[in-house]
Amino acid sequence: MMVPGSERLARIWEMLCDESDAKLLLAMPGTAQELAEKCSLPLDETARRLDELYFKGVAFESEKPQGTVFRAPRHLIQFHDASVQWPDAPEAYYDEWSGFMANEYPPLVRMLLDTGFPVFMRVLPISDTVKSLEGRLRCEGVENIIEDADMIALCMCPCRLTEKAHDKASREVCIQINKGANYNIKRGTGRQITKEEALALLHECEGNGLVHFTDAKAGLGTFICNCCDCCCAILRPYMKDEKLRGILAPSRYQPRVDPEPCMQDGVCRDICPVGAITLEAGAPCPEIDADLCIGCGLCVDSCAFGALSMRQVRPPEFIPA
Repeated sequence: MMVPGSERLARIWEMLCDESDAKLLLAMPGTAQELAEKCSLPLDETARRLDELYFKGVAFESEKPQGTVFRAPRHLIQFHDASVQWPDAPEAYYDEWSGFMANEYPPLVRMLLDTGFPVFMRVLPISDTVKSLEGRLRCEGVENIIEDADMIALCMCPCRLTEKAHDKASREVCIQINKGANYNIKRGTGRQITKEEALALLHECEGNGLVHFTDAKAGLGTFICNCCDCCCAILRPYMKDEKLRGILAPSRYQPRVDPEPCMQDGVCRDICPVGAITLEAGAPCPEIDADLCIGCGLCVDSCAFGALSMRQVRPPEFIPA
């Protein structure tokens, strides 16, 4: 999992599986029959163990001509996001993950970015703040992603679960789409919702100051995360270290300030999730750090005086195909 020698990850794995489970994971990919033969285990025991590993979020299924093939997590983020949804996880499990994300995850992100690893996610601006602008791409609208989805599931936010932050209702803010939705519904870690329910949730998240993220590519994503700056595994590194900003692609838009209607009330400054807005005493209006701003649109959406508006600052090809 790219962190050799991590004592925290070792303890996490010890809580998830025993030696026989570990042998199965190391023998993957394979069908239950193939893995049973590789590990010299009875087929019924292998099937039981694979089922348990699947529901713990450390084994993944795919249908192939030879049958259901099981594989281990592809990378650390997939391992984290799936396994923290494990309903029977002990409190110590979340404590270990919280310690890992705070202390070992940022250096890992820096190492990946230094080796040319692609950006993890991209920001989706609040639709109401950019819908009137010419040249807006379909993949930039949360309502378009929802409209194009065949299946939608609502899940607990893995970052909020890890930090044991917020109550249960406010943890349920992660939207999974199509394949991701089917996976979480089958595991019991997500519930199917309608497109209308998804849009209502997204609007509620905007009102609560959460930022929309999705896959860092054009087209229909597999998820829409709604993230806060206190827990998010993307926003926290972005804010903590300038060298970690490559983890997140901003939107193609940035706000600008019209001094005339601005009332200097500081609402935009307070709601900015990355601290990109400052308001000095006696200044006619706030200043926006263009290098830090992620173009989420929260400041524009929150301004009661219409002093902020979005403008396009990056070309369409900024979003990878």
